Amino acid sequence: MASVARNALCPCGSGKRYKACHGAGAAGEPPEAPETPERRIAPMLGAALDAQQRRRFDEARRLYAGVLSVVPDHFDAMHMLGVVHYQLGELEDARRYLERARALRSQSPGLRNNLQLVSDAFQQNAIEREICREVLPRLRPLCAAPDEATTWLRSAAAIHLVASAATLNAAQGILESLRALCAPVPIRRWIDGARATGWDVLDVSAGELPRGGLLLLCAGARTVSHWIDSAAAERAGMLVADDEPALIIDRLRELSLQGRRCAAILYATPQLARSIGLPGVVVGEAVASEAA
Repeated sequence: MASVARNALCPCGSGKRYKACHGAGAAGEPPEAPETPERRIAPMLGAALDAQQRRRFDEARRLYAGVLSVVPDHFDAMHMLGVVHYQLGELEDARRYLERARALRSQSPGLRNNLQLVSDAFQQNAIEREICREVLPRLRPLCAAPDEATTWLRSAAAIHLVASAATLNAAQGILESLRALCAPVPIRRWIDGARATGWDVLDVSAGELPRGGLLLLCAGARTVSHWIDSAAAERAGMLVADDEPALIIDRLRELSLQGRRCAAILYATPQLARSIGLPGVVVGEAVASEAA
């Protein structure tokens, strides 16, 4: 029988290389170790930890999630994914993953410490929320009147709607009503820190960002302070889909260029408009009013 090259397919039909099958151990070589889930995820875990230490949290989140897609009950990946969400300020997701990690290994001191950090952050957020509710009325001068906001929406050259992974579902849910309210002005959709079908990826380092027109930012999206000047938006507005006073204050200050102009506020529901209390347009109500 003719000799078989060690890297050729094994003649037995297994689909493996000869050296990893019937040729294992030939020529003094040890058999090739089979790939296991643990071997497959090892480089992903290393890359995820490196990204996390370098504060590339979106990349770390993606890599840890990739590990869990291979080994769903991997404690370290579950634990660290919870920590990444905490570092991103996504406390609900942080608590969810840390609680799942605790079900796997309840006695981990590091895990207990991180759960306490998340609990403390929730308490701090509750205090900040009440303080921010007291601050909100003072920002009325930064808000465009509802009629003025509607005029902006219908006269803009284009509307650039910017969402993040955390606000994507809310933005998608209101998109059709928003289109009806703004028609015939086109709406270009941007997503920051994630990818979604039909949405352009906002990448400031590559120069991919909204320019001109009306910049409409989801209140829960990430800060725009580092690129809003480059956007050179003619007008700016904010879509409020969650009752998060601190985020609303932060984004309103950015969109108003720290008080140098007014910004429009659009509310997803009447309840939010009442809770926040700032002048704005309830998108669904405005569309229904036009149709009546």
